[in-house]
Amino acid sequence: MSIKSTLYIMKGNKLETPLILTSLRGAFYKKALLDSGATENFIDHTMVECLKLGTVLMKEAVLLYNIDGTLNQLGKITHFLNLQVA
Repeated sequence: MSIKSTLYIMKGNKLETPLILTSLRGAFYKKALLDSGATENFIDHTMVECLKLGTVLMKEAVLLYNIDGTLNQLGKITHFLNLQVA
């Protein structure tokens, strides 16, 4: 599958680009959100499941808030992973 090196500006001024994620379990073609303004690095739980990445239970769960200050509907962050991005 060929991925074009094109950037897309989506609804809500999000900036997305296509990319290929490669792991020992294969390659996956996804879109990445660029410069989201997040203060930490996050990965969606469905992506973790898709890539079959191992996670570690956190000692204490962390509340997750949306940019508008509301509590995220998925609840708390309960797991983390160490991911090397090259």
